[in-house]
Amino acid sequence: MNTIDLHVHSTISDGTMTPKELVFYAKEKGLTAFA
Repeated sequence: MNTIDLHVHSTISDGTMTPKELVFYAKEKGLTAFA
């Protein structure tokens, strides 16, 4: 089964994680994709 988050925000908009941090976080949580 794929686990996907279709709505994330990075520090480029109004999020608190950098894009690189989001990649590591997604891998840690077992996500197969995010947008």
